[in-house]
Amino acid sequence: MEIYKISGTESSPDVYLDQNKGIFTLSGRSLPENAINVYLPIINWFDEYSQNPNPETVVEINFEYINSASIKQLAKLVVTLEKIKANGGQISVNWHFTPEDFDGKAYGEHLSRLVTFPIALIGDASK
Repeated sequence: MEIYKISGTESSPDVYLDQNKGIFTLSGRSLPENAINVYLPIINWFDEYSQNPNPETVVEINFEYINSASIKQLAKLVVTLEKIKANGGQISVNWHFTPEDFDGKAYGEHLSRLVTFPIALIGDASK
């Protein structure tokens, strides 16, 4: 599969998806004007990846700020990641937030209730 890479901006996330290196990261800020336009290609990439996933997939999500429209799209993304498990791969997500970011933690908890694979909530004081 082709590497999917987007350099983040003030309103959109930095994305790096590389099946060969086993690197799957979304980070930065996510408050785009049209979240669907940002996340649909990512969801489609993972949908294709799920057909022939690596034996183990760990997705790192590390946002310093995220809006509700982005959370809605991330919910669609994590549900799509279930296909990896269905096709024999192991999947987990590391959801990073700062300990004082109660909304960030709550978003991760919400996403974890949507799926059967683990979403680790990582309160990172160094962010």
